[in-house]
Amino acid sequence: MIHTIPHVYNKVTGTTSSESAVQVASALAVPEKKDSFEKSNSKMLAATSAATIGGGVIGAIFAKMTEATRRVPNSILKKYNLNFGKYGSARAKIEAQVSEEEIAPLLKSLANKLLNNEELTPYELELAKKIDLEPNMVRFLDSAKERAKILLGEINKYPKNLGDAIGGYSVLSTCFDRNSLNIQVDFAKLLCSIEENGLRYSNNEEFLNYLSSEFFKGITFKIKYDKNGIEKDIVPSFNFKEALSNGDILSDATYTYKELVDKIIIKNEFNYNLSQINLSFLPLTILDSKNYNHIPSGQKLTEYYLMVCNAAVDKAKAANDELKNSAIKAYNNKQIIKSAGIGALVTGAIALCA
Repeated sequence: MIHTIPHVYNKVTGTTSSESAVQVASALAVPEKKDSFEKSNSKMLAATSAATIGGGVIGAIFAKMTEATRRVPNSILKKYNLNFGKYGSARAKIEAQVSEEEIAPLLKSLANKLLNNEELTPYELELAKKIDLEPNMVRFLDSAKERAKILLGEINKYPKNLGDAIGGYSVLSTCFDRNSLNIQVDFAKLLCSIEENGLRYSNNEEFLNYLSSEFFKGITFKIKYDKNGIEKDIVPSFNFKEALSNGDILSDATYTYKELVDKIIIKNEFNYNLSQINLSFLPLTILDSKNYNHIPSGQKLTEYYLMVCNAAVDKAKAANDELKNSAIKAYNNKQIIKSAGIGALVTGAIALCA
């Protein structure tokens, strides 16, 4: 065939020079071989690239499929697997920090303001009512003032251990609580002042307004008479149905505590059976009643302490869980990228060799 190329070429082109025919034939043959090589090389590179990409995708998919069973490094677990349980070290650390930095300063400020008759912030006022130490109670009742002093003293005694401070307050404040005999002494003292000096002396009228609107809030009273119409006692509203026996009857009229003081002490409308003594014992009658659910102030303070600490622990635990999940996700993503790279490298190399 090589010898016939000039002949064929001459026949087509009409040339007669064998030299020129060989040159032309050579010129035609070389480019044809080069074009075939380039196409083959391009196909090989494309196949290798596709295999590499495919290998990377397969590696990533495999890593993703096995992500759930992949072991989380101990470094992550050690850092974020904290004990927030009741006696856990993480909880203890948070409670100590919250106590020292938030609760103790707040209670100390509250007690100082109460004892100095200073205005409270809205949050302090809310807290004072919650723990049974609202301003007017401390202002008018010596027993409440003693509780404020005890609270301040215990915080100063245990500035970095609020648990001990609250424990001490709970024990020492019991004899000055609202259902203690000291509250009856407070009432007797103030009622004697009214009996001797009238309502306008000192802050007696403010005291009675406070008792009616706050201390006896929601409670009214009736007078109990025996079958002969003689006054026997003062009955609070939640005992109206249980107070009658042996023909006793209750007054049609109901009274606030202030109205009772006005009728019994100032106007002296009733006989000796109803006197300042009866009015003094009313707080104990109410607070000791089975119908009245009294919670000691020490218990209320403990509940407030736990509420704040639990909220802080829950917040810290949620933040810790979020950081832990982010760390695990970052680790898994790193593993996926690593697996994708290895898959791409291996598959690409196989394709290249092929």
